[in-house]
Amino acid sequence: MIEIAGLDSSYVVGTTTKAIQGLTNGIVDISKGPVSTDSAGKLVKSVYKGLKGYAKGDFLCTGLCATSGVFETAAGVVVWLPITGKIFTVAALKSASKLCMTIRDLSAGGPTNPLC
Repeated sequence: MIEIAGLDSSYVVGTTTKAIQGLTNGIVDISKGPVSTDSAGKLVKSVYKGLKGYAKGDFLCTGLCATSGVFETAAGVVVWLPITGKIFTVAALKSASKLCMTIRDLSAGGPTNPLC
């Protein structure tokens, strides 16, 4: 047993660990609102672009936008669930959404897809 300033070392380590856990939980709680707001904004953009593509008869763009919207909705919900690996799950969902919209935007300006 090692004493630090008259305290048992296990007490010091345990107290420090609890403080770090509290800080981490606080950061996670603070980030829930902005992540949900970002997901909602991107969902609205994907719905708008999807409807625009649907009106033109372009089902590729509509499908990519719908898929992106599903990923954003899932990310906005998962951020509030008490699950392990939440950060990685939300990051994967948002990355997949970004990929769908990037492919949609690239195909929109391409000569092989003049409708989108």
